[in-house]
Amino acid sequence: MSAPPVVQSHTVSTARPCQLFVHLPNVQLAVHPHDADTVEVAIRMATSEEEAQEVLARRPIAVRTVEQTIRIQPNTRQQPDREAWWRAQRRSDPTVTVEVHVPAQTNADVHVPGGTIDMARLDGQITVEATGGTVDLHDMAGRLDVQAFHGDVVVEHFSGPLLSVRGTGRTVDLRAIEARETHLHVASCTTHLQDIQGDLSIEMHGGATTGTNLRGPLSVEAHGGSLSMHTPPRPVTLHAAGTDVALHLAHGCRLDASAYAVRWNDTPPPLATCTDRRVRGALQGGGAVVQAAVVGSPLALALP
Repeated sequence: MSAPPVVQSHTVSTARPCQLFVHLPNVQLAVHPHDADTVEVAIRMATSEEEAQEVLARRPIAVRTVEQTIRIQPNTRQQPDREAWWRAQRRSDPTVTVEVHVPAQTNADVHVPGGTIDMARLDGQITVEATGGTVDLHDMAGRLDVQAFHGDVVVEHFSGPLLSVRGTGRTVDLRAIEARETHLHVASCTTHLQDIQGDLSIEMHGGATTGTNLRGPLSVEAHGGSLSMHTPPRPVTLHAAGTDVALHLAHGCRLDASAYAVRWNDTPPPLATCTDRRVRGALQGGGAVVQAAVVGSPLALALP
């Protein structure tokens, strides 16, 4: 399917790294790199030229340079009644797609209430916030901070010192992450973690979280919901209350776990302590410490 026609475009010069600020409600935003020292903005709509210009008259978008930052946001100078601009969002207008091309080295602050965000192949300090729409981030590097409220999040192939993701109410997928630190805060989400390198800390409130091929130290605070983890060959600390926890002990470890009820998927191995509520001892020759304290819910332990 061909892309909708461009109904408005802008090109502005920028330094490297580029400094970008985007705050546009109810749009489909795509930010991708190119080789020029410019920021190129193309606004597309799948409608007639006449209707597109009517939409842009009600919802004008400005592209400006302010103190070396490229700002893409509602043009309240053209339409000074800010409330009128927001009222225009409630109309059944055609979908507005905003395509932005920037240098690969870009620091960005992006807010899209009620819309979608697609970003790829950027390296910098990037903050992303969306409400009610999807966030899709691929092949990113640097420091990445994502907040998504009632929208789906995908972060795939990230490398850098820090990844922080906060999600509420939908799905969160993190795959192929190589970060010194990954911080995850989820509430009522379905969360999938796969191929995570580096320190991983998780705070979850309800929902369901699963993790496989985790390769760094793991810290978890869980309140409600369910948690299923394949433990990494590094230290694990888990505290849970009212959470159904399943730990797949994929590596030898020094296990110290307690719960309302401890259940094994097979015959319990010989451990120094092994009761219905407490297990402690070296498993498969020992290794990293795995500590788990589960209050008010069972703990399921699975051997390889």
